[in-house]
Amino acid sequence: MSLGPITVREVAWTYYNDYSTHADSLKARIVVADDRFDAVDDVRADHRLVGHGSVIGPDLAKLLSADVVSQDGSWSYEDVAKRLLRKRPLLR
Repeated sequence: MSLGPITVREVAWTYYNDYSTHADSLKARIVVADDRFDAVDDVRADHRLVGHGSVIGPDLAKLLSADVVSQDGSWSYEDVAKRLLRKRPLLR
């Protein structure tokens, strides 16, 4: 929850638990609301993906780094998390 704006350099990714993200505004290169809805008044992003992972997955796969995405276009939360923990770029 934020009483003001949230700015993220690359990806703001929220998952599950509808309306648990509250902010006046959210700005990021990519905003992903995976299987949930957020309570954010103003979202500014180059790409905004909202819906279940199975629906937004193909569009998200196009934005993720090539070595995160399998040849069939699939990706996993585990691979994304490992990459972030290693402080490696997530996006193309």
